[in-house]
Amino acid sequence: MKNKIKVISAIFFIMTLTALVLSSVSAQLGQELPSDLQNVGINSIAFSTDTPKEGDEITIFAEVVNNGALPVNDITVSIYVDGESIANTSSVAVEPNASMIIESEWTSEGGVHTITTIANVNGVPTEPCSKEITVIIGDVPSLVMALLVVVGVVLVASISPSIVNRPKNNSS
Repeated sequence: MKNKIKVISAIFFIMTLTALVLSSVSAQLGQELPSDLQNVGINSIAFSTDTPKEGDEITIFAEVVNNGALPVNDITVSIYVDGESIANTSSVAVEPNASMIIESEWTSEGGVHTITTIANVNGVPTEPCSKEITVIIGDVPSLVMALLVVVGVVLVASISPSIVNRPKNNSS
């Protein structure tokens, strides 16, 4: 009888230990933020210029907001350009009902790009925030000037023969 009690106790201990491990693993896999951290995230993205040219140094501003009632001290803010990480700022702290601006520099490349920021609170990512930016390729004023010169040359070339070959008016 004593052996049966020991076996039942051992089985009960193993089952309890297994239940604790499984509940811990499932909580980590679900990656749910505790209720006091659900109000933390990226509120907006802005740029130092709205009309950047290729090669310009652009400052990306990400506003981290904490709409909760408690301060949050372990926020990591990641900034991506077209899915490629360009910056990570860790140990960001935001007081309750407050926000803070995180800045990062990026050397622009021509074309349309998607800038995405994600806040990680205690290792759990929040909802990403994205914004597109169009970077002008080349120097537009120079291109416009070159186009105007070409159009002018074509107009002069097409009008010149009619002016040169115009019949003269001989009125005496």
